Amino acid sequence: MKPHLLPRAAGAILLGLAAVEAAAQDATRIVAATVYPDSARVERELKVAGGTRHVVMACLPGGVDLTTLQVDGEPELRMGEIRSTPLPASRASECAPSPIEARQQAMQLRREQLEAQRDSNELALAYLKVWGTNPHADDPATAPPAASRPGQKPGAPRAGALASDLRQAALDLLVDQARVRRELTGLERENDKLSDELPPARGKGNWRTVRFDVWTPVAATLRVRYNVNNTYWRPTYRATMDTAHASLRIDRQADIVQASGEDWTDVHVKLSTGRVNRSAQAQVPQTWAIDLVAPPPPPMMAYAATAPAPAPITMQRVEVTGSSINPTRPVPPPWGTSAVSGDYATEFEVAQSVTLASDGETHTLQLASQTLPATLKRRTTPRTDRAVYLLAEAARPAGVWPDGPLQAWIDGALVSRSAWDPAQGDKLRVALGQDDQMHVDVESPGAFTQSRGVFGGSTERTSTAVYAIVNQHRDAVTVEMLDASPVSRNEAIQVTHGYSPQPAVTDWNKIPGVAEWTLAIPPQDTARVSISHTVTAPRDARVSNLP
Repeated sequence: MKPHLLPRAAGAILLGLAAVEAAAQDATRIVAATVYPDSARVERELKVAGGTRHVVMACLPGGVDLTTLQVDGEPELRMGEIRSTPLPASRASECAPSPIEARQQAMQLRREQLEAQRDSNELALAYLKVWGTNPHADDPATAPPAASRPGQKPGAPRAGALASDLRQAALDLLVDQARVRRELTGLERENDKLSDELPPARGKGNWRTVRFDVWTPVAATLRVRYNVNNTYWRPTYRATMDTAHASLRIDRQADIVQASGEDWTDVHVKLSTGRVNRSAQAQVPQTWAIDLVAPPPPPMMAYAATAPAPAPITMQRVEVTGSSINPTRPVPPPWGTSAVSGDYATEFEVAQSVTLASDGETHTLQLASQTLPATLKRRTTPRTDRAVYLLAEAARPAGVWPDGPLQAWIDGALVSRSAWDPAQGDKLRVALGQDDQMHVDVESPGAFTQSRGVFGGSTERTSTAVYAIVNQHRDAVTVEMLDASPVSRNEAIQVTHGYSPQPAVTDWNKIPGVAEWTLAIPPQDTARVSISHTVTAPRDARVSNLP
């Protein structure tokens, strides 16, 4: 075969193998898929003629849940028997021909052709070596018949320096031999890198052939639907705070993982908040019995006989089902104008057709973006952390927002990655990391204990602290400071507080004992807050969590 025809031959082999795969996989075509947080439902298009039809769907992977298979599309449709047969491992290549194998076969063909060219060149060189040793090599009368040339009769003796012609022919053969060696070395390197260059394939295995009988009175296009495992989606967010324009941009995305075993090509995809693999009914309460607790036995006397070792306690394993511990997850938001909210789930329809290979990788789709007016706030809790943190706050837009991973950016810089639950609170709040130009100093912490009463019948413990919030910005800033104070749970314990200045509230976010201050701090200045807590309790009482 001529060298310039080799690429065509290799391409023909690859196309032939691709055609085999198409014939095996595209008897029906996947046209739509609904992806849930824990699985997916695939929809195939199936065209049948009128009357009884025996349908064979070959090469369905093991991730397909055949118990969920449904066929519809015509009012008078009748379904017959459904059978599933495992495909022998020896025939797995019929369902998923390995792209590696196809390329290796093309490379093997090229290698064989190069080796044949090399052997042919060696044979020609051996002939030239033998003829070059002939003492009459330069005698035209004894020269062998020359190859036909334009203007020369075949077999006619050729005049001239025949040995020089042979040397030129040998040189051409040696140059071609060097080319063959280079190409063979390149093929070896390409073969070593072949497996690393190909994308992974997940879920493709345990192939099955499904046969079922279906009847329609006329030719029809039916829909075959079934659930698949190892495919799901998760919401993700990207929040960008623009301090110059006081705006917060929220980019909503969906991370889709597809490892069903079937490649999706130009498929209409919907994302649903419904969950297939979750509890279907509430737990029934059991009898709530109460009884008196038996008093503990009296302590053993010193002279009593040593009691025998207690019998080993048998631990009973209790398995807690998901229905008893999994809280109800918030329903995800409407992703733009394509959201459809039903009574049991919300679906988000992706506008364009999607192509997803069954590779188990994360594929991110951009769903929607929204820019909201926002306020940049600063917050500190100096009792536990002396840093000052930035917080973007915006009014909650319409719709329901699910929890998911969040990337937070401020003025083009990535500042944090965290889990975000936007359903909490009455506003959207995005943590933006620390403010490096602010910090809190604790100037005079202290605590002391003293007795009270005529005979020292009670104990009083007082703790004090002065927090100095330092602003190193060139502009004035406002800081929200939070501090928790001790709260008594017993009427025998009394707690009094001293604040300077007084907090705005003492039950921030309806949390008892959490005080809030809103402090306006001038540039290059410091604001101070003095706090004291006094706990009075009976002298011999043991008080937990004293300040």
